[in-house]
Amino acid sequence: ALVLYFNEWIKGLVAASVLSTPIEYVFNGIILTAVVPLTVGNSFLTYAYLFSIPLLLSFIFIEGSAVALKKIINTNLRTGLVIFQLVNIGFILVNVFVGILSVVLKNSFQSGWSRLLEFSEYSYPKQLVFMLFLVLLLFAYINFASNRLRKYITIFKGK
Repeated sequence: ALVLYFNEWIKGLVAASVLSTPIEYVFNGIILTAVVPLTVGNSFLTYAYLFSIPLLLSFIFIEGSAVALKKIINTNLRTGLVIFQLVNIGFILVNVFVGILSVVLKNSFQSGWSRLLEFSEYSYPKQLVFMLFLVLLLFAYINFASNRLRKYITIFKGK
């Protein structure tokens, strides 16, 4: 849960500095959300960057904990770092899955990804191709990160 709050907090700070507009934080249940106002005056790439900040932070957290795993010998700390990486990989999976669903089921619910693609004014087939490319790219990274993480997970076999 701390990763989710930290990601949204950083996203709001970066959005406030890039857009120079006040950012509103809203709690939806227990989830903190940084509400980024979409205006026509700003470019699509600016919003693409802002909406991908939580994913970029998850990548940074995964890579940082992978570097720390190489250097730390303490088993309790290593276990914590492995769990931290798994939580961040899960966050990426959920974020991408919700993004795919919101783009495919346009009128059912809104997410940051569907709002971003609506702002881009791409046609629906181009939106699907964009999401397919994004999914392939992210799943390739998740495969790489999980294969690297397997080195640090030991399974004890009984006698």
